[in-house]
Amino acid sequence: MKAKIDKRDYYWLLFAALNFALLAAAVALGFLALISSLEIVLMLGAPLVLRSMGDTVQAKYALVSLRNVWLLVGGVFALAVIIYCIDFFFKRWREERVQRLYIVLLVVEALIVLAAQALASA
Repeated sequence: MKAKIDKRDYYWLLFAALNFALLAAAVALGFLALISSLEIVLMLGAPLVLRSMGDTVQAKYALVSLRNVWLLVGGVFALAVIIYCIDFFFKRWREERVQRLYIVLLVVEALIVLAAQALASA
């Protein structure tokens, strides 16, 4: 005896697949946003460090330290966001607010990437 698949089952399957695709896109774009935010920090921080310390070894170490601290803090923050989004997906995958969360997250991440591109081209 085969179980019939109702149209509602297809709806929920499609809904879950769309939510999972949004989650995967948010995780991938989150990594790009982390790298882009690093570029923003270095583009804004490098002139300040070089102006204050000049072209010395200490200035180069200051830039490396700035990069490392930003990657540590930003990486922990990005990891926390990814864990929260995955947890949110598995607890509430049938709710529409999951899509809203991922769309807002994707917009914020895209704005970070676009801001880095705008700074790089200026």
